[in-house]
Amino acid sequence: MTSVILCSNSVVGRNSVVSRNSVVSRNSVVGRNSVVSHNSVVGRNSVVGHNSVVGHNSVVGRNSVVSRNSVVARISMVGRISVVGRISVLGHNSVVGHNSVVGRISVVGHNSVVARISVVSRNSVVSRNSVVSRNSVVSHNSVVSHNSVAGRNSVVGRNSVVSHNTVVSHNSVVGRNSVVGHNSVVGRNSVVGRNSVVGHNSVVGRNSVVGHNSVVGRNSVVSRNSVVARISMVGRISVVGHNSVVGRISVVGRISVLGHNSVVGHNSVVGRISVVGHNSVVGCNSVVGRISVVGHNSVVARISMVGHNSVYGRNSVVGRNSVVGRNSVVSRNSVVSRNSVVCRKCGWS
Repeated sequence: MTSVILCSNSVVGRNSVVSRNSVVSRNSVVGRNSVVSHNSVVGRNSVVGHNSVVGHNSVVGRNSVVSRNSVVARISMVGRISVVGRISVLGHNSVVGHNSVVGRISVVGHNSVVARISVVSRNSVVSRNSVVSRNSVVSHNSVVSHNSVAGRNSVVGRNSVVSHNTVVSHNSVVGRNSVVGHNSVVGRNSVVGRNSVVGHNSVVGRNSVVGHNSVVGRNSVVSRNSVVARISMVGRISVVGHNSVVGRISVVGRISVLGHNSVVGHNSVVGRISVVGHNSVVGCNSVVGRISVVGHNSVVARISMVGHNSVYGRNSVVGRNSVVGRNSVVSRNSVVSRNSVVCRKCGWS
């Protein structure tokens, strides 16, 4: 036997259908030209707008709104005190948690979750098999791609993209107009600034910052408790060790390593296929050339240069305004005083 229950003070608009074994609870409204499919529930004090559909085996919780021209697909739920904006879609087997909002002209894909007290803003997409955790925000005109996660208390800024198979961990922020590439991770309590890019297959470790207008290339790692300052770049297949800093308007070239507890100062360059060891400093306005090594516990002072294909041993110092030419070696435990030059193809020991 089939039945339809319309509770007291409820309204079903003209040309609308409430299918078998479904409930429209008291003080609720199903607008005109709309459908509540079989085995579904519209909770009390709720609204399903005009020209909308609630799929079979679905629930619209109490005190909630599914706006006009919208779809809640089959086997899905809109939690209590929540809103699905107009011209929006909630895919099948999906959930919009309690006290949450999916803005107008937005999509929450199949098998996905927007957890309680969260917001997916207008013109945005949460693709299939993805999660926006509780107390989080996906801002307008943004995308969380399929098989991805935005952790609790996180923010994806407007006009931004979190690509597929990617995680933005809890208490983290992806700024506006930014991209986090596929198969990547932004660790907990971290920030990717506005107008920035984290490439595919990359990691930004916990408690770290990628500044505004900066790039972390694909297949790269910015380890925990580290900073890539604004307008800077970490090239592809590179590593910034934990507790390290890349200063503003600086570059760590591709296939390079900046060791743990190290610093590359503002306006400086570490060339491609190079290494700056642990506990070391490359001062402001300085250059470490390509295919070079600066050993552990060493200093290249500001306004200085270590040329291409050079080795600068551990526990050593190059003073400010100095040059170590290309194809040169400064042995460990050595000092090149300020305003000095070590010629190319030379050694210093």
